Amino acid sequence: MPQSLDESIFRVLNAKGETVGTGFVITSDLAVTCAHVVLAAGCQPGGMLNIRFYKDSADLRVEVLKVPWSPVEGDDITFLRLDELSSPSHPLKLASSAGAAHHLYTSLGFPKGTGQAEARRPSGSINGLIPSQGRRDWLELKGDEMNYGMSGSPILDLALDRVVGMVTYYQDDTFARNVFATTSDTLQSYLKDLLFHEPDALVGYRARLLEETHYVSFSGIPLPTGRDGRPLELSLPLDRVYIRLRMIEDQQQHKREQEEQRRVAEQSSHSLGDVLLLGEYLYNRTQTVNEKDIAPTDPQQALNRHGRLVILGAPGAGKSTLLRW
Repeated sequence: MPQSLDESIFRVLNAKGETVGTGFVITSDLAVTCAHVVLAAGCQPGGMLNIRFYKDSADLRVEVLKVPWSPVEGDDITFLRLDELSSPSHPLKLASSAGAAHHLYTSLGFPKGTGQAEARRPSGSINGLIPSQGRRDWLELKGDEMNYGMSGSPILDLALDRVVGMVTYYQDDTFARNVFATTSDTLQSYLKDLLFHEPDALVGYRARLLEETHYVSFSGIPLPTGRDGRPLELSLPLDRVYIRLRMIEDQQQHKREQEEQRRVAEQSSHSLGDVLLLGEYLYNRTQTVNEKDIAPTDPQQALNRHGRLVILGAPGAGKSTLLRW
């Protein structure tokens, strides 16, 4: 089951009780946020900071550690000491950000402008690692839903089911908002006892599968051109355009089909006539059926029920996409 962020994140509050950022728990007695968030709350290393957990709204005063600490002009990291007995939280599982490029992510934090909502769950894709002047490498994200107050939020890689970074900074350009995150590897470099939880083999397989099939590239159609006149590369996330297929099980004709299949099998040989006979049978099975009489079936449910399936459909119906996705 994917890990939840809800019980591990908290608001960072200033003296007026206003939210200035986010933080999250990484061990049984330690949490992390950005140094600039702590300073915005009016606190310094060695001081006491007010936080409020998201899940049960528990307010705590926690110690801002002097060591390790990285200033805003450095890696912008602050660790907080939690009281194990009073903390209602659960540590998040982290992993290296090295293989996170092109994965989808989600986050949870408390940006301004959420209206009546208590929090926001931005999502998007991870572009990959980029160098940052005077700092260790950052993780660059697509983050149009990020805003002030999200600093210190965890970046949960959905393919790995592990936190791979912490939101640190965002910058707007003409068309998009780019978000930069301190990597989990940087956090570990400051806190040597911070353990990574490596994904299991199945998670790794899913991550590779998602990486290979997540984007749909368009070719053979007119594309917009850039300033240099060359066509721009255009790709869309498959989950934005993919329509999950539904299959029709013709149960009413099951016995007749068995008899017809048996007849085809008895007459089948390597002669051209028999091949045409088999082709005619398969073609007839792809013809349109009345969906009012037969309810559509989810492909995954049909596979769970029968174990093996032969999927028939006209060219372009989505058979290959169904198997890949």
